[in-house]
Amino acid sequence: MFPLESGQVLCSRFTLLRPLGRGGMGEVWLASDRQLDEEVVTKIVPADASPVTIELLRQECRNTRRLSHPNIVRVFDFHQCDGVSFITMEHVAGESIETLRGASVEDIIQTLAWLAGALDHAHQSGVVHRDVKADNVLLDRTGQPRLMDFGIAAVLDPGDGDLRLEGGGSRYSMSPQQAAGDPPQPSDDIYGLGTLAYDLISGHPPFWSEGDVERIQRDALEPFDPQRGVPSTLQALVDQMLAESTVDRPAHMAEVRKALEEINRELSAAETQAPEVRPAAVRLTPPPKIESRRSLVGQDSAVKSESRVRLWSTVVVFLVLGALVLGVFLLLPGWVQRCSESEEGSGNSENQVAVTSEGREEQSASVSEVSVEPEIGERREARPETVVAETTEEPTEEPTLDSAAERVKQPTTEDFGVVAPSKQATSSDVEFRRAMSEGLTALEASDFPSAEQAFQRALELSPGSSEVADGLGRAEEGLRLAAISEHRSRAEEFERKEDWSAALREYEAAFGLDPTIRFAREGKARAEVRSQLAEGLEDQIAHPDRLSNDEVLESAERLLSDARSVEPPGPVLRRQIDSMTKLLAVATTPIRVELVSDNLTEVTVYRVGRLGRFSQQVLDLRPGTYTVVGSRAGYRDVRHRLTVSPSQSSKPVEVRCLEEI
Repeated sequence: MFPLESGQVLCSRFTLLRPLGRGGMGEVWLASDRQLDEEVVTKIVPADASPVTIELLRQECRNTRRLSHPNIVRVFDFHQCDGVSFITMEHVAGESIETLRGASVEDIIQTLAWLAGALDHAHQSGVVHRDVKADNVLLDRTGQPRLMDFGIAAVLDPGDGDLRLEGGGSRYSMSPQQAAGDPPQPSDDIYGLGTLAYDLISGHPPFWSEGDVERIQRDALEPFDPQRGVPSTLQALVDQMLAESTVDRPAHMAEVRKALEEINRELSAAETQAPEVRPAAVRLTPPPKIESRRSLVGQDSAVKSESRVRLWSTVVVFLVLGALVLGVFLLLPGWVQRCSESEEGSGNSENQVAVTSEGREEQSASVSEVSVEPEIGERREARPETVVAETTEEPTEEPTLDSAAERVKQPTTEDFGVVAPSKQATSSDVEFRRAMSEGLTALEASDFPSAEQAFQRALELSPGSSEVADGLGRAEEGLRLAAISEHRSRAEEFERKEDWSAALREYEAAFGLDPTIRFAREGKARAEVRSQLAEGLEDQIAHPDRLSNDEVLESAERLLSDARSVEPPGPVLRRQIDSMTKLLAVATTPIRVELVSDNLTEVTVYRVGRLGRFSQQVLDLRPGTYTVVGSRAGYRDVRHRLTVSPSQSSKPVEVRCLEEI
């Protein structure tokens, strides 16, 4: 059958379209599957290949079908016909991961983290890839890496029918243990992923120009080029992955994935952090002198000229100040005397201070003078604190409930300008003052509902009063802050219970009251992610039958990966992770199903393909629901709904068209 040609048909089903490459075992072709009407990739070895080569191909199919991960290329089946043996696998339209060489460190780290997740899934399924390198990783159209070619993969617990592989691998990516012929172990893939990381960051595999395998395994690698901006944590991780001894490498691939994701989060946080604009601090020392960048020629004469100008400016300023002081001492006594004479001519108002309205005004004025002086003193004492807060070199803090509450507490009568009325007090005046006093007292006690009611009464007595408006504003601010505090308490309680939907509602309510409060903004973002994760997990757990769909299965695996990355998981999330792990294990374990027909009926299994005519056919199907259709000319079609589950009996399914039309 070799050499292969475009247009050639294998097994009356697969039409070869074009070659994609050649490997050590055979050729790789893009083919069209006539039954499923889609393109697949075929890995073909000739029929005269050694039994070991054919068994390796069969084992590659068997090992890869154990795996179901969005970053691993799927393998469909093993075929033998027309003088060739081959496997069919998913066609991934994309490009080699080698295109990432020289890309940003952040993109490379994220891609490596995805691959670490895929390899961790393989290890948990008992499979070691043993040949992790750039040639065996594709980037699909979305930029996601897809690991392929499990040709020399091995199982950690081989059965009687499995080949026991030792040694082998690629020169620049195999671990020292592989080179020594030791049994396969997950640390081989950790070493291989380390070589891929070095390759993508440096632009070439480790020891690319060296041909001596012993030197590759013995000599230390050069550190990354400093111009690449590789974080020290990433350098340390790659060095650890490429350690000669397995005990010096990370214990598990999950540990590698977690470390890569943590490094990526640190880099993302450093990039997205906005530059802080810090106000200049107020210093008691003179500002630093700015050295002139002009030529030094003639600098002495310029300094002398500048000194003379400053001297004359100082003299003029002192002369003006002296004239002002002299004018105050000469003119102020006469002006005071004239004011006193003018007051004496105003009549006997001073004798009626106790009963006249003018007297009340003077009394109020004197009271104001007595009460204002402490206020000024308080403000003078508080002013330095304000200056320090505004001019400190520390970054400006975002609003919090505590800082906002300071604007509400400790009001004084001076804050509202409450003074005695200029006319004879009336009942409405008395009621107004009483309402204002009750409102202020309620504010001091943080009784904001009572304060609001009191200020509303005062507003009815004096509409348009700025003092009342200020009091109402403070009361409403207190009510708003109290509501935000209540939402925060409830949200934190729901978080402890892992009720993320309820926590999200509370954070959204607090965010709606004040979007600048940090806890509301951060809590809302956190609860949105966890709420979506929790709802997705519960939906998958409640409908395990849908896992037979490939897209649903991939979505469930991504959800499980996201759930495992949450640290620390609570009891509810741990229960969800355990349930999903068990469901996926069942959903990805094929179950053997036997179909029986009469060699006259054309049989098709939806989501599997057309099987044609046969008397007996055995299929390995993932758990789920399938539709089996039989058709025969002159007979009525038959249709069976086949439910495949571990608890289902292994009774053969008969598909025969017996009713004539």
